[in-house]
Amino acid sequence: MIKLLFFITLNMTNPIPFDAIGQDISVLPNAKLEASESLPKANLYSISGNFEFLGVKIDGISLGTNKQNIIQTISIAIPGELNRETYNLLVDAYGEPKALYNTDQVIEVSESVDEKGIRAKETKSTMKECTFDEEPKLIVWDNNKGKIELSMARKRQLFRTYRITFGDRSYLFD
Repeated sequence: MIKLLFFITLNMTNPIPFDAIGQDISVLPNAKLEASESLPKANLYSISGNFEFLGVKIDGISLGTNKQNIIQTISIAIPGELNRETYNLLVDAYGEPKALYNTDQVIEVSESVDEKGIRAKETKSTMKECTFDEEPKLIVWDNNKGKIELSMARKRQLFRTYRITFGDRSYLFD
């Protein structure tokens, strides 16, 4: 009987703590600091565990705080590609998005190599509004339920994911 209860405890999923936005990071004692000094205006924390969002299991969440450790954003990475069914679930939960964006014109492409020899390619481009059928790269909600940004990974990436960030990221640019 004890083994069965232990197994059930390990496989339970936790709700994502969206109500922690605006609170001190100390309200989430299991949050682990991942980056601080490399980020001039923010701290990055993570929480590992079993979470669920719209029926999808998630292995962990990322939290962005300002330098005073007030939680500003909660981000989740969902494996795979965003499909119409999941998009409709998001619309049901958060309303119609403010806008959907896709790449318009490429402005600049640059490549760099770090000290370990890892190559990175950065592409800067303008964005234009689009529809869901035009495969948006960014979807934005900004309503009475808060700010939400959904960004897609590039198609050439080996492991496709999309990231959903809840909260206002403007603290990064102030």
